[in-house]
Amino acid sequence: MDLAITSIYNLVGFRLSKKNSTRWNSTLYELQNFLKAIQTDTTLLTRLMAVKKHGTLTAYQQIVLKEIVAILKPFEAASNDFQADFETVGNVIPAYLGLMNALTLTVRDRNGVQIPNPNSRLTTLVKYCKGFVAGLRLSLERRFLFILRDVHYVMGSIFDPRFKLAWITLAGLNETAVVKAVAAEIELRYHILRTRPTLNEIAGKVDSVCLPNPQTQVQTDDACVSPPNNLAGPPSSTRKRRLSQSLYSPVIEVPRPRSVIGPAKALEEFDV
Repeated sequence: MDLAITSIYNLVGFRLSKKNSTRWNSTLYELQNFLKAIQTDTTLLTRLMAVKKHGTLTAYQQIVLKEIVAILKPFEAASNDFQADFETVGNVIPAYLGLMNALTLTVRDRNGVQIPNPNSRLTTLVKYCKGFVAGLRLSLERRFLFILRDVHYVMGSIFDPRFKLAWITLAGLNETAVVKAVAAEIELRYHILRTRPTLNEIAGKVDSVCLPNPQTQVQTDDACVSPPNNLAGPPSSTRKRRLSQSLYSPVIEVPRPRSVIGPAKALEEFDV
């Protein structure tokens, strides 16, 4: 492009983003800022150096760019969520289902008639990039469908108080079967932990490895553990887990009316 960066800044009041080869969303920000710039000063479309080589953008091309930005926004929300400094295994299935819902432009009603998906914001925004949306949806399903059968992701989502069982029906699974399978997995893991040797027993067997000097007093199995990295402290308690409502809204557990006091309130905490 190019007018000098300082010249563009003087015209529109902000700087254009630069592409970063290791950050996919840098392309998204580049497109967003470019569209914002040409809306702020329409003369840019005739003054950019790239126009002399490739010609100016048509109205159709500008609409396509706006649709691409809208399509990529849910992926930006998911990327930002998984880059956070807290546990995110419980978010994997809800994020996948949220993205699949966003990329589903049409659904069938109870009569089997195909209608616009009322739960997808892209339904009213995408007109020319439907093939792009379909390709993204197919690729997402091919790469991540397995997580709906992975016990780690399933348990992570169920034990996350924001999602619990709300996502199971949306995933096309049987809630009773899923809960039964998770219960069996928990029982199995509990049995393994009950029969596993205690830490003191393990320390008594391997202390000669951790402490080669026989005259050295045996401490605990902590002596076998590498010292913690002082640079990697626990996540700050002041940082809040903010979810993208547009991405997770189809699978967020709807809160039920709560009792104010009494035994019922305690039982509700355990969903009894």
